[in-house]
Amino acid sequence: MRSHRMQDLTVLELKNYLATAKHKTIIIPYALSEQHGYHLPLDVDIRNAEFCSRKLAEKLDCLIAPVLNYTFSGGLLTGTINVKPNTFSNLVGEIIESLALQGFDNFIILPGHGGSESMLHLKESLRIQKWLNPALKEKMILMTPIWDFSPTWLELFNTRDYHAALAETSLLLHWCPEVVRKDMIQTDVPEVAERLRSDPDSYQLRESFTDLSQEVVQTSQRADVIVGVMGYPEKASAELGAKIEAEFMENGSKALLKAIDDAEEARKNSLTFAPEAGTQRLRNVINKDISEEDIVTGAKKAFNLGYSLIKLYFMMGLPTETDEDLEGILNVVKLIQSVYAENPKRLRGLRINVSVSTFVPKPFTPFAWAGFISREEFEHKFNFLKQKLAVKGVTYSWNDYEVSELEAVLARGDRNLGKVILN
Repeated sequence: MRSHRMQDLTVLELKNYLATAKHKTIIIPYALSEQHGYHLPLDVDIRNAEFCSRKLAEKLDCLIAPVLNYTFSGGLLTGTINVKPNTFSNLVGEIIESLALQGFDNFIILPGHGGSESMLHLKESLRIQKWLNPALKEKMILMTPIWDFSPTWLELFNTRDYHAALAETSLLLHWCPEVVRKDMIQTDVPEVAERLRSDPDSYQLRESFTDLSQEVVQTSQRADVIVGVMGYPEKASAELGAKIEAEFMENGSKALLKAIDDAEEARKNSLTFAPEAGTQRLRNVINKDISEEDIVTGAKKAFNLGYSLIKLYFMMGLPTETDEDLEGILNVVKLIQSVYAENPKRLRGLRINVSVSTFVPKPFTPFAWAGFISREEFEHKFNFLKQKLAVKGVTYSWNDYEVSELEAVLARGDRNLGKVILN
């Protein structure tokens, strides 16, 4: 592979990678533009994400998605670009869904920024996304902050060293010393600097009308925070930065390779295909690049490796869908059964789990203005499939109409829905 950066590859090179890779893993780095005192550039977090993901991809022999350079910080000093946590989490979720449809199995999210709000929101958002999307059930998503795998960096937290301080300054002195302005190191006035070291969230001013824990408080940035350094950057060195990087590479790569191997072993008894539509005509309509030949090839490989459980993911209610397209779902099942019957290595009965979700039009997609099916249409399609898929060895599952209907309302609504959600 000539590059670990996905953006450097051609379509053909990416297809070859997905067809031959030992494990289909991709790193998703994210960061943001944010103040880092007077001695470091605004893109410190972006550099953290870029340098570490590049090194990690070499160790894991995997790909890196383009760095996502927008997230939530909470700081309001000049140069900080904030994106609301829900906006950021939704974007990461859609990126993962898109990459999963292309065939990636393992997603390593690498934060260059350590903001607790964005990380907590993202992890919970992705947990719910995996909960509601059956196509992600076999996908592994890992949150891998750099500091989690560096004992040295974790110890610095214990010495009250946080933002734009010893660790981050040392890493940049190691990676790109030309951007560090050591002669410009400055902290806030002593009492503010000490407060920030003791509590890195004390840059926030939280105000409320009552003493009730149920109240949503008003949060802003304290006016006395001018520089925003939280620690001791004057002690930084390139040697310390190199040590932090080495610890991350050694401990992180070892832990992640084991996690990938464990996930591959757990998946070995089952394999998931996501044709999404039952006929080639409808797959062409929704631009789903998978043919019956691809399904046959994948099934043959899986059966030769000893798989005996196949999971199929489809949608119903797609634009231009007919009963013939729904019948095509059964035809895909029969196709896989015939491939298994011809395999001399089969040892036990084949099981096929067919999961069908209801199509929900999403904003800013080609079908943003397509209609959402009515309950009557849902009942017809559901019963049609239930009858057709009453086949030995086949399990049929579906999403409740009410859940999909609510998802459609939330996806198509504007800011006025906020009042509905709150009430």
